[in-house]
Amino acid sequence: MLGSLRVTFTALMLLASFVLLLAVARKYRQCKESPIPLVLNLSFIGFVLGLLLMTASVWDWVSPGSLLTSPCLWMLYIIMGVLNAFKAATLCLAVDQFSAVASPLRHRDRMARWLPGMVAATWAAPLSSGLAAAALHQALQPETVQQYNRRVFGLQHEAAECRWERAAHLFIVAEEVWLLALSLASGSLFVFTAVVGLRRQRRINRAAVPGDAELNQVAVRHFKSFKRIIKVLALVTLLDVVGAALRIVSRWHQLPEAFHYMYVVRIPGLVIECWTYGLSHSGLRAAVVDFFGRMRSAVEPLPTTECVRAVGGHTVPCRGESEPPEPEPEPEARSEHT
Repeated sequence: MLGSLRVTFTALMLLASFVLLLAVARKYRQCKESPIPLVLNLSFIGFVLGLLLMTASVWDWVSPGSLLTSPCLWMLYIIMGVLNAFKAATLCLAVDQFSAVASPLRHRDRMARWLPGMVAATWAAPLSSGLAAAALHQALQPETVQQYNRRVFGLQHEAAECRWERAAHLFIVAEEVWLLALSLASGSLFVFTAVVGLRRQRRINRAAVPGDAELNQVAVRHFKSFKRIIKVLALVTLLDVVGAALRIVSRWHQLPEAFHYMYVVRIPGLVIECWTYGLSHSGLRAAVVDFFGRMRSAVEPLPTTECVRAVGGHTVPCRGESEPPEPEPEPEARSEHT
């Protein structure tokens, strides 16, 4: 029951976060420029993941123990396939960041050519592998994680819900290895992008005579955008790497119970990662402001005698109050001849 409650909370968090981002992005009509389509693709994958988790959770609540046969297996493998699609989509966004920093002038045309293939690959490969794994499980009946834990570690726990322990042990290991590879690829690309951007920035700063002004301006702007998000993305990627590595190690060495809750941190990382990519784009930031509206205070702040600044011959408040009217011009001196 506690497992179903955790899955329900996770599903609600994913649905709320990604529906909100999709709704905000829908307000931004100019969605053809990279990385907006990739962020929308990532958001939609996260929404589908939350929807599948909610479906499994609701089924567990309504009819406990009835989803332990064929529908449960198909649901489990499809969820894992969608999770693979999410991490593949984040790798595509890492490629987008690298292209923007390494080839700023050719970035837009290059991503316009690569975008259809990237979106198709994020969906086709993971989902097909999940469906194939479900079909093979039904045909071959391999050893599940639950059976492996009983045989190797002597654990007698029987999961009453549709959980990952009912999937094939070999598939879970392959799944975590694949997630680890995707996370390492994204992390390595982040490091390489930072190195390329720093080298270009140093060349621009050291150049006695400015070179291509347009190239330098675009390169500096893209690298500044990358530097704003790299710390958050690096932390999320590190959590993914550590989480996947611990899950792989746990298949051969029994770890303390606390390590098994690493996914509690990994799941919110999906939301943070997607929103970080989205808010790195000025267009989506503007859409967020437009969606929520500008926060305006209905009460005028009380004037203070401390927060004033001098403008011309009068003083105005630092913030919160309107500018005083401009002083009226002094009347011109009358002419002596009138």
